[in-house]
Amino acid sequence: LERLRGITIRAAVVSFAIGDRIVNLIDTPGHPDFIAEVERVLGLLDAAVVVVSAVEGVQAQTRVLVRALRRLGVPFIFFVNKVDRLGARYQEVVEALAAQLAVRPIAMSSVIDAGAKLARVEALSPGGEPLFSALCETLGENDEALLDDYVVAPDRLTEARLWRCLADQVARGLVHPVFAGAAMTGAGIPALASAIATILPERRPDPDGPVAGKIFKIERGWGGEKLSYIYLNSGTVRLRQSLDLPKGPERVTAIHVFEAGRVHGAESLRAGQIA
Repeated sequence: LERLRGITIRAAVVSFAIGDRIVNLIDTPGHPDFIAEVERVLGLLDAAVVVVSAVEGVQAQTRVLVRALRRLGVPFIFFVNKVDRLGARYQEVVEALAAQLAVRPIAMSSVIDAGAKLARVEALSPGGEPLFSALCETLGENDEALLDDYVVAPDRLTEARLWRCLADQVARGLVHPVFAGAAMTGAGIPALASAIATILPERRPDPDGPVAGKIFKIERGWGGEKLSYIYLNSGTVRLRQSLDLPKGPERVTAIHVFEAGRVHGAESLRAGQIA
C-alpha cells in the first residue's frame, strides 16, 4: 500500500550513528488520514524534523503537525525537501513558515539553481552573511547579552557561541532552523545530519533505573505472533525476564533491537533503544 500510494502509512524505525551520537529515527506518516498514527509517536521524541515540500510549501498537515509538536513541547527543525523539482521555491517557503505557522524560522541553507535537476545546496556559515545577521537578530530577541554584543562588540560573537545559543533556543522551542535539500540526490543532507547531531537536544536515559517505556505500535508477524514496538526510556529488559504489565506479569519471549541500520535478535534491551 505504501509503494502504491507513495506515502508512509505506519511509523517505521531505523537506528544509525552520526559521529558518536546514536539516532533513533521514527518516520511517521505525513498524510493527514493517518494523523492518529503520528500522535502515538510524537510523545516519544527528543526532537523532530518537519519535512516540507519546496514545491507545495505549507500544507494542512504541516499545520496539524506543528500544532501537535508545540502542544507536546517537542523541539523541531524544518527540512525543505525537493528543491530539485520544477517549481521549487526555498526562500518563499521559509517566508510562508513564518507567516502561516507560530514559528521563528532561520534559513540555514542557500539553494543554487532551485527547480533544476542539478540544484545545489550550500550550508551557510554562522560567521558569514547573511546567516550571521539573521542569527544575531533572531536569537537576540531572547538573549539580551547576545543582542548587546551584536550592537556594541560583534567580534565577541564567535561561531561556537552562536551555535550554542542556537541549540539552547531550539531546545526551548523559541527558534526553528530551516534546512534545504533533495532527499533523492542527497543534496543538503550532510548539513541536516550535522544539525541533528549538534543542534537538536537529546535525553540521558538511565539503563540502571526502573524499567519504564512506551509501546507505540503493535502488529502481527508472518507467523501470526504479536510484535510490540517499544521505546525504553529507563532500565534494562532481558530475554526471558518477567515484566509487571497492567494485566499481570508477562515473560519476554524474544527481543529484536534496531541498531546500526538493521534489526537483529538481542539478549537485552537497554534504555535509549527501540526494539
